Amino acid sequence: MILNLVLSLRHFAFDRKIFHSSPWRTGKTIVVGNLEFGGSGKTPHTLFLLQHLATHHPIFLSRGYGRKSSGFQLITSNSTTAEIGDEPKIIAHRFDESFRGGVCENRLLGLDKLHEKYPDSKVAVLDDAFQHRKLQSSFSTLLTPFSKPFWENNVFPKGSLRDLPKRALQASIIIITGTPQNLELEKFLQNVPAELKEKIIFSSYALHEPVLVHGHGSYQKEGKTLAVSGIARNHVFGEQEQPTLHLRFRDHHRYTSRDLEEMQRIVSENQLEQIITTEKDAVKLLEILPEFPLSVPVFYRPLEVVFPNLSHQQRWLSEIESALKS
Repeated sequence: MILNLVLSLRHFAFDRKIFHSSPWRTGKTIVVGNLEFGGSGKTPHTLFLLQHLATHHPIFLSRGYGRKSSGFQLITSNSTTAEIGDEPKIIAHRFDESFRGGVCENRLLGLDKLHEKYPDSKVAVLDDAFQHRKLQSSFSTLLTPFSKPFWENNVFPKGSLRDLPKRALQASIIIITGTPQNLELEKFLQNVPAELKEKIIFSSYALHEPVLVHGHGSYQKEGKTLAVSGIARNHVFGEQEQPTLHLRFRDHHRYTSRDLEEMQRIVSENQLEQIITTEKDAVKLLEILPEFPLSVPVFYRPLEVVFPNLSHQQRWLSEIESALKS
């Protein structure tokens, strides 16, 4: 009840212009966000957008949740997760030296800092910025998981929402993420609030073959495996991989030498042959594995956004292109 009241007052203040909000005057901003506390797929959808908007030479800006630094930080190939956060590190990890990005709590300040560095960039993609009302976005994409969409959820502590469900009305488009490939879309839409139906499209995830990040060898599908994950939906990763054992940590967990000692103990005591983890965890493990090597190879499984209905992908991208031209 308290959070609900605080959120209502905050949005009232912005709606009545008591709190100031303004657009990025230098270019267009594409915002990706959600209403839930984590686990809606912001990072893979942001990656998808950056790849498809490559001809615009976009800049990427994030708050950098979980980092130990503060203020504006330029993302470079040498940036650590402590400096920029784990999710920005994933995105930077997928691109080459041409990647243009930064982290900053103040999104307008961060955008201006990035424009100073990359003056030819007139398009910005921001992850986790749907709640950042000081910035008026050019186009906003709201994500919500198929397993529990926001209209079936409640504001914390009764549920896992961090913002009011009615805020979805302000989104340019709403993507139902993690949609099963065989879903009957029309049947699903029957349970969606009428005022939201026209905004909704559906996306899924494609899982690629595991990538080696430590040690030697190739991933063995039938091998005795330890899964390691520190994400919002650990149970989903476990169901996907079906490992022999699963070591779970809280979302955004920062790995230490003690964690690696625990992994090695589990591997040795259970005669396991390999470790599988998420890309989000891999970028953090890579920073300490050289100092504390494990006796078995470590792999991560890349995840990619796909659209069961290609017209949904085309609609999302075409609406963004229209916003960029307006």
